[in-house]
Amino acid sequence: MKILQIIPGKIWGGAEQYIVDLARELQNRGHYVDFLAHDREAVTSQLHKRDIPYRTLPFKWSLDMASVRGLADILREGNYDVIHVHSTMFVPIAELAVARAGSNARVVMTRHEAHRTKVNIFVRHLFRRLHRIIFVSNLVQRRWRGANSWITDPMCRVIHNSIPPYEFKDVESLREKYGIPADVPLLMFAGRVKKSKGCTVIVKALSRIADRPFHIVFVGALKSEAYQRDLMEIARKGGIANRVHFYGFTPDARQFMRQADIAVAPSVTLDSCPLTNIEYLQLGKCEVSTNNGGQAEYLEDGRTALLVNPGDDKALAEAIARVIDDVELRESLARAGKEHFDKNMSYTQFVDKVLEAYQ
Repeated sequence: MKILQIIPGKIWGGAEQYIVDLARELQNRGHYVDFLAHDREAVTSQLHKRDIPYRTLPFKWSLDMASVRGLADILREGNYDVIHVHSTMFVPIAELAVARAGSNARVVMTRHEAHRTKVNIFVRHLFRRLHRIIFVSNLVQRRWRGANSWITDPMCRVIHNSIPPYEFKDVESLREKYGIPADVPLLMFAGRVKKSKGCTVIVKALSRIADRPFHIVFVGALKSEAYQRDLMEIARKGGIANRVHFYGFTPDARQFMRQADIAVAPSVTLDSCPLTNIEYLQLGKCEVSTNNGGQAEYLEDGRTALLVNPGDDKALAEAIARVIDDVELRESLARAGKEHFDKNMSYTQFVDKVLEAYQ
C-alpha cells in the first residue's frame, strides 16, 4: 500500500511523533510511506534530525488553492492508495486535490482533539467524502459527532493511541542527581509543566502529605520561569521545597520514566487520549491520574490505576498517600496496567486497526 502522511503541526508535538512512529511500523510491514509538512523550521528540523525525507506545501488555510494544486501534482506523480490527515484543516485540501488529480486515493482523518468543533456547512460535502475518521478515544468521537450529527457510523473507527516498543538507553540517575534515598518513593510528572496538566494541583496535594516520604521530579519543558517560581512558592509554604525538582526538557523523557516508582498525571483539561498515561502502562508503572479524559477509557480505578476528579488536590493527596504507604497496592496496579497494555493496547494491535481503517 502507498500512503501519504500529512504532518499537521507548525511545532513538533504528540501528533507529529504519532505520525512518525506509525509510518515507521507501516514501512517495517512493507508499505510505502511519504511525508508532506508545513514549511516550518520547528517541524522540518525534527524531520531532518530523524533522517526522514519530506516535501512541504504552504497549507495557509483549509481552502488554500496553492496547496490544493501542489498536492494534486504530488498525487499525479505518486499514485497513492491512502492520504492520512491529522487535522480538519487538511480535509478540504486533500479531497479537492484528489478530485483535481483524478486520483483514487482514500482520505483518512485521525481526530486527535476532544474539542466540539463544528464543520463549516460550506465544506461539509468534502468531509462526507472521507473514507474513514479515526477517533483516538470514545470521548473524542462522542464530542465531535455531537457537533456533527451528519457523520455516519461506517465512517468511524475508535482506535486508542499506543506506544511502539523502544530500546533501553542509559541516562543519568535521578536519585543520584537529586540525592533521593533508595527507600524513598520517586514520584514523577512527565510532560509540559503547566497549570492545565495539573502541576499546581500536584504540588498542593503533596503539601498536604508532607509527612510522607517522597521526592517528585517534573520531567519536561516548563511553561515559564514565573510558573516554576509559583510552584516552588506553594512547595515552600507546604514544607516540601527540598523534595520538588525540575529536570526540564529532555528528548529522553521515556528513559527517565523508567525510574519512577509512582507516576502522577492529574490533567485538569479534557485530554483526548494522553500518551503519557499509555507510556506508563507500557512500562508497568503505578499511575495516579484523573478521570476526566480519554485516559479513563483504559485506566480502571482501583485495578490499573487510581483515578481522582480533576483539580481536587485533597483527593489527589489521598490517592498518592495510598500508594506511598501500600507497596503491595502500588505493585498490583503497576502489574495490572502492564498486563492490560500488552493484552489490549500493544503497538502491533494499534497498527493492525489503522491498516483495517485504510482498507
